[in-house]
Amino acid sequence: MRKVSPLLTLLLILALAGCSSEDLPSDPSPASSAAASGESSAVSSEVSISGASSAETSDTPQTITIDGYTVRFPSGQFYHWLDRDYSGIHVEDASGEDITPIAIDLWYCANSIYNVDSTAMFTIGESASLREYTVPQSLELVNYSTVVENVFTENGIAQLEQTTFVSPGNLLIRKVNGKIYRMDG
Repeated sequence: MRKVSPLLTLLLILALAGCSSEDLPSDPSPASSAAASGESSAVSSEVSISGASSAETSDTPQTITIDGYTVRFPSGQFYHWLDRDYSGIHVEDASGEDITPIAIDLWYCANSIYNVDSTAMFTIGESASLREYTVPQSLELVNYSTVVENVFTENGIAQLEQTTFVSPGNLLIRKVNGKIYRMDG
């Protein structure tokens, strides 16, 4: 088995997600960085956070915007990429624009979508045992279309829906009786 570098994986996810310089504002301005926790972040960009007030519950998700790009990875998670030091990573698009925060965010989103042990990106419905699959345990993904269309291109979605584990035909994403499920870990 070949080991793939994290940077190559990040670039592959970025390509599957269809990220481009169009996701960036036309005139990015450098500013001090900040994370949702109030600590400094390795991403050197203008960060805006909106969400729950002190009167609301902490379960209310925050909207985080970096240089005009709205972060897609949910803010209420145990860990968030903004809390990590990614100062050693720099990603540019074909025109030379710095898209590092976009690439890292989309990598976290794609990783969570593919990870059978993660529910960070989805609203989970019922669990089901779909006996036609080698690994029958499945969780209904109530907001599947909304989530994947916000992260992947059509080609990226097609690849996701063709992904198999353990044996041929044991799909990660399962469409049964009008519902969409993901194999459960």
